[in-house]
Amino acid sequence: MSVDRDKQNVLGLEKWVAAISQEARSAKCTTVGLIGGSRLGIDRRVTDMLAKNLSQGLQLIQAQTRLLVVRLTVEEATLPLLRQTADKEAFPAISASPLGRWSFVDVPMLLGNAAPWALEQLPKRLPEWKESFEVILFDLGAMHLVPSRAVGRLCDGCYVVLGPDSCASPDWILQHIAWHERSGAQVIGSLISKFEQAAA
Repeated sequence: MSVDRDKQNVLGLEKWVAAISQEARSAKCTTVGLIGGSRLGIDRRVTDMLAKNLSQGLQLIQAQTRLLVVRLTVEEATLPLLRQTADKEAFPAISASPLGRWSFVDVPMLLGNAAPWALEQLPKRLPEWKESFEVILFDLGAMHLVPSRAVGRLCDGCYVVLGPDSCASPDWILQHIAWHERSGAQVIGSLISKFEQAAA
């Protein structure tokens, strides 16, 4: 992405929407990762709020701009994880959001002693999604979990989402940003999420 890659590039909501919208003007499809700046991941209300504002910003540029939100639902497996069969029906379908003019898909990521089947399928699904959508927004979940790094490297650029709740220590966040970058994920800035915006 053409956004400033300085790690101190901390954006508010309006600047973030403007940056992604500008990128979408020149690219066939822009993929953006959101990385949770705490061990709890990103509040779903925050992701919905970001999608709503991004959708509105994209519509100002081009009315037909299509947005897909991909949420990684990361959970620890409570039983020994058995490898899922490669059944195409097992991968979740894309749905229209009831909250605005975008589509979404929740992708389950059960963490265990083997790579989640859905994680293996994502690189195969991404080219299909890029044919149908101009912007794909990935909610990568908590930054200390493997799916955040593994899927983050598939994105054109990633932002660390800070707030609205308390975040981890700066040293912890910087350590995990470094691990993301070693994995091939490009962390291009941080996004400040205010509580009143998330609750709207």
